Amino acid sequence: MFTIGAGGSAGREGPIVQIGASLGSTIGQLLAFSEERIKILVAAGAAGGIAATFNAPIAGVIFALEVILGEFGMAYFGIVVIASVGESRG
Repeated sequence: MFTIGAGGSAGREGPIVQIGASLGSTIGQLLAFSEERIKILVAAGAAGGIAATFNAPIAGVIFALEVILGEFGMAYFGIVVIASVGESRG
């Protein structure tokens, strides 16, 4: 109950989004990517998590672009779409 009251994730989507985002961040850091590229990998991991959990790739893309990145740029759009659609087909 404390987790919900503090704004933490309580459903099944929270942990899978966090795992996807942290995998993107970890891989980016291990490969010494720039901060901008790590941000894109975090968004792609989160989009994949949403898409896989709810079988909703468009929702995953919108969530990642709006909430994680905070912008709709073409440089981000393609990568996030590929991650989201690829996860939802599995």
